[in-house]
Amino acid sequence: MVDPIVHLLSDAKLRAAVLDSLDKVYCYAGTIYDNPQDDMEGFECEELWEEAWWRERIWGGDRDVETAFQKYLFDQMPEPRRVTPTEISDVFWALATPLEYRSPDYDREYAVGVYSAFLSFVSNQILSYRDSAPFLVARVSKTDEGRWVEMPNWVIRLPHDQPDSSPNIIEDIYAVWKASGIELQLAGTSPCTDMIPFWNNKFCYLNMRISGSMSECACQDLADDLARAVSSIIRSLTLVKQLPTLGAGGLLVPCDRSLPVVTGAMIQKNAGLLQRCLDAYFSKPTKKDSFDRRIQNALSLLVESDTQSKDGVALALSVAAVEAILGEKGDSVAERLSGNLAVLLEPNPEARARAKEFFKSLYGLRSDALHGRKVDDTGNYRHCARCVAAAVLHSAVERERFLRRAGFEPETPDQLLRDLEKLHWSAGQPMGISELPVTQLWRGSGEA
Repeated sequence: MVDPIVHLLSDAKLRAAVLDSLDKVYCYAGTIYDNPQDDMEGFECEELWEEAWWRERIWGGDRDVETAFQKYLFDQMPEPRRVTPTEISDVFWALATPLEYRSPDYDREYAVGVYSAFLSFVSNQILSYRDSAPFLVARVSKTDEGRWVEMPNWVIRLPHDQPDSSPNIIEDIYAVWKASGIELQLAGTSPCTDMIPFWNNKFCYLNMRISGSMSECACQDLADDLARAVSSIIRSLTLVKQLPTLGAGGLLVPCDRSLPVVTGAMIQKNAGLLQRCLDAYFSKPTKKDSFDRRIQNALSLLVESDTQSKDGVALALSVAAVEAILGEKGDSVAERLSGNLAVLLEPNPEARARAKEFFKSLYGLRSDALHGRKVDDTGNYRHCARCVAAAVLHSAVERERFLRRAGFEPETPDQLLRDLEKLHWSAGQPMGISELPVTQLWRGSGEA
């Protein structure tokens, strides 16, 4: 069975465009060779031809070939990509570059042979079945749910349950997510060795890996991307299920920036939401407004927020993630955005004014942070904004999945925003959305 990438590379239009570009490089390189420029005097024949070839590649050949591959291969390829543009271009030119100076016998048959060799190399060498190295996505408490973390079809054994000589194992590999021939798999646990001893004794790391037919560079790039994205999604899942932790004076305890703590039951219960988020994160961009694009943008912002060392910038990124999902064109952005958020998250109409004011204050702090003004207690507000962003993301995906299960037509972002506007004075939340603990941020810890 032909790999879908090789099938795209075999497209007649792509082949013709690439071979035409190769013809031009040979033709114009020959012209330069026959009529050397002033700075090429003194070159030997082979040196002269090599210089002429590289100059023509730089002046137009590289651009034309890359444009053809982008149009007929990468624009058509489903996400996540299993090969990178650099690898495709480098392999093609490595095969197309002549080993010696130009032969007057060059013709189209030579170019056709080059392209056939290129297809064979991509199919048999570049695209190989690979497993990435395990990457960390979360922490698992050693005391959580006894001494085993179990889910259907898989068992992760915690490090303290294993004999000293036994490697960390996972039985019946569990695929968390699949797309474009790539599987995201749970890959066991590993001891925490980079934290203070107290925390090392309490937690171990949860690992994942990717598996499938892909190039070496694509495997590494995708593993790096998924390590950050999955960890951020898991952080959102943990934040929406927990009551915000209040400290002295009603302020939140600053956000724990290490990997989130997760349980097997939480992953199992929210597997559909995790998969939907990853589907959107790797969705193809479209011109029309869609939830895929909005969720993709929100996740990208939250990934950056979670890894940001500056609290003010992280706060702004989390607020921007809320705007990515609930924002709309027009004036009074903060007013309209806070109104949409209040209806989405707060079921009590009497408390919605407080929800609006709470988010408007976060939006104002976001502006202060971006404009260079000093914001006191930024770490606290960073955590507030991250909790709100997690709740908005969870609610938007929860509603979308509910409507799909109920047999309704897919909803557009504009339809959701119009529903939120209609429900402003109605009790309850939009259909399919459940109340989350984040409401305590504006209600206060003493209110149900």
